[in-house]
Amino acid sequence: DARGDLASADDYYHKVLAIDEKFSPGSLTFAWALQTLGKLASRRLDYNSAEAYARQALAVYTKVAPNSSYLASCFNDLGNAASDRSDQQMAESFYKQALAIYRTVAPESTDTAAVLSNLGTLTLSRHDPNAADRYYHEALALSTKLSASGVYLANSLLGLGNIEWDRGHSAEAEKNYREGLKTIEALGPGSDTHIRLLNQLGLLLLRNGKVEDSAGYLARSLDGLENETAKLGGMPESRWAFRSRFIGYYTAYASALESLNRPEEAFHVVERARARELLSMLAERDLAFAKDV
Repeated sequence: DARGDLASADDYYHKVLAIDEKFSPGSLTFAWALQTLGKLASRRLDYNSAEAYARQALAVYTKVAPNSSYLASCFNDLGNAASDRSDQQMAESFYKQALAIYRTVAPESTDTAAVLSNLGTLTLSRHDPNAADRYYHEALALSTKLSASGVYLANSLLGLGNIEWDRGHSAEAEKNYREGLKTIEALGPGSDTHIRLLNQLGLLLLRNGKVEDSAGYLARSLDGLENETAKLGGMPESRWAFRSRFIGYYTAYASALESLNRPEEAFHVVERARARELLSMLAERDLAFAKDV
């Protein structure tokens, strides 16, 4: 999983789950395997499976590890699943349950920083930039204090950049995006946060008329997206759904290429995007047929 090979990770944790289900059902390791499979499903945008795994893990943690970091982590995963379904009220409830436990059992931890960052993202999506700013700055301060992995710092910087963009502060937004990229690229390319930072910086530069620089960042974000898709594993419809959710990455890059008077390249990118949309539609149709059988 650390290498980003979700297909191999999914296969491995299904084997772990089968062993635990046979020899130690209801144990912490059994719940952990369930939760890990849920995280993998979430990365593939298979939200129904992600939530189902997380709820099974929650039932076990509630019995064998109440008010523990395990339980808090599971609440955070359920918050992610609810957020992905655009159920903001439910997401906030799960995140706050997670944060309440972490503030008790691990107040100065990267787990606490991660939940704070998630709350920042949620409140920003609800058009409350002031609350989002507080959450992101607390997450950033905690990550800095802990000398945490660049992923945690970069997530906070991405969020703060988005806030500044919403406020119309382009220079501050660009500074945060570039600092986030510098931080996360020290760990190596390819993570979700890295891809999003590349795309956001590219979009900002495109809006500000810096088209040549913009195209470079947008191309890198699209390459990262395609590489991530190839590693997803799961059912084909999961991979198609993943691509279709990020269809804007294709159209933004095509727009930059058009502005640079490179129409043939732009056309090729648009065709790639249309192919992704078509595959996603076919996957949804096949799933609908399967349910009717």
